[in-house]
Amino acid sequence: MALRFDGHGWLRMEALTHYEVAENRLLLAGYDDRGRMNVALHLGKEPFPE
Repeated sequence: MALRFDGHGWLRMEALTHYEVAENRLLLAGYDDRGRMNVALHLGKEPFPE
């Protein structure tokens, strides 16, 4: 998957295996065959709580 940011370049992620859509946000993650997270991306209009 790749996202293009106008005038700022690209963000590219490989090996995504899971996603979740909830409350106007998108959570993407990729896990290896041992269950370890390799990549994650959270997108939303509002900041995520800490």
